[in-house]
Amino acid sequence: PSFNGPTFRCRDGGAEMPSARVNDDYCDCLDGSDEPGTSACALGAFYCANVGFKPRVLPASRVDDGICDCCDGSDESVAGTCQDACEAQGAAFRAAAAERAAAVERGLAARREYVAKYASA
Repeated sequence: PSFNGPTFRCRDGGAEMPSARVNDDYCDCLDGSDEPGTSACALGAFYCANVGFKPRVLPASRVDDGICDCCDGSDESVAGTCQDACEAQGAAFRAAAAERAAAVERGLAARREYVAKYASA
């Protein structure tokens, strides 16, 4: 979560606490909003920054489960468990999106040509 200053308030409006208690691996808020980077809260969520690709939010229960859910590997704390694949996944995603856009543009060009050819007929 984003917060400024010395205190943090739970997203549900409940408890207010020192900012140092955010991501301290202890679930202080009933909604789990104080632990977005840990699996401390059963109902909490974990935020993957995935720099180079798309950010992702996943259930905190998927943190440290041995499965690399975040392309940056941030959901697994054991060093070497996951490789950072975000740049490669992001590049592949952008290349596929560019190809889809090019295919749409080719289709639109063919349509314009067809309309121009047969509009006056």
